[in-house]
Amino acid sequence: MSTDFTAFTGLRADLMDCLQVNLAILADRHHGPGAHVVLGSELTTESTLDSRLAQASRLLGLQVVKRHDDAVLRDRATDELQYAVADAFDLSWVPYAGHQHMDHSFLFRDGGGACEVVDGYHNGTPWGDARPGVWRIPWDQLPRAAVVELAFGELPAPRAIAPFVSTVDVEAVCADVEQLVLDVWLLARARGLHAVWLDSATFEEHAREWNALAAHSYVAMRRVLRGGVLVPSVPAELTRLLQRDEELTRVRSAVAAELSEVLANPVHSGRTPLRELPGFSSFRLVDVIERVEARLGVEVEAEALTPDSLRDLDSLCGLFGSPAGSTP
Repeated sequence: MSTDFTAFTGLRADLMDCLQVNLAILADRHHGPGAHVVLGSELTTESTLDSRLAQASRLLGLQVVKRHDDAVLRDRATDELQYAVADAFDLSWVPYAGHQHMDHSFLFRDGGGACEVVDGYHNGTPWGDARPGVWRIPWDQLPRAAVVELAFGELPAPRAIAPFVSTVDVEAVCADVEQLVLDVWLLARARGLHAVWLDSATFEEHAREWNALAAHSYVAMRRVLRGGVLVPSVPAELTRLLQRDEELTRVRSAVAAELSEVLANPVHSGRTPLRELPGFSSFRLVDVIERVEARLGVEVEAEALTPDSLRDLDSLCGLFGSPAGSTP
């Protein structure tokens, strides 16, 4: 295996799933390093080939030209990297090989006497760690796969954060502990990439809470599979974090929208000091606070308006939301 592949530079492979990450590599090769981070603008629990292709179309300008299901890879190979999906059970370079059936994406191209495989997947498994790399695999050792011909247009216009409304049925999810672990893992990764997209310490802390639940749910699953019962703390924490998702995004979308409108300039980063924003002044900050108060139907206590709470977008949002770790 080789890790000498420039498209891995800056790739947040640790925050994406196995279908998403290789679309991200293609996006960065076309649009430039870091372009894939916009995939964090959507919070979703759905991860199928169709849903990930649709998401990449909305956010990255990717278009499906043609899809070849059950294709022989050697017949489809060219000098350019192409996107493919096959059963991980049959892919020798991933830890799932011979152990678990699941859809897994990779990139491939003609490497002369063998297939050059590029795979950005990053995850720990019971059978070892998966890490981004490049492999030369004999053609006869590769399974048939779905090969998707892709074209990239221009990047869509930057989008603002939208309030998240959970559609997760916690009781139904917790009824199947193995699906629970997968769903929480996907939720945690989505929250991590969301925090990177927002450049937000507040959302990073929230993502760490999701990661803690992912670890907790995995331990709980192992006990259930040995004949135990699911501890009540898992569904309780899942419910709390989904509620926190809704509150954080509701407040952030309101504050960012009003700040952007008052300054007549899009404001996105949670860490950029407010005083460095074009057009910012204390007079305009007062306008922003009053507009957000009206929009959210709250009133900020005068004692809360301190230099620390008026430092950046993150701290400004903190005036209108409950502290991390609490339930709204």
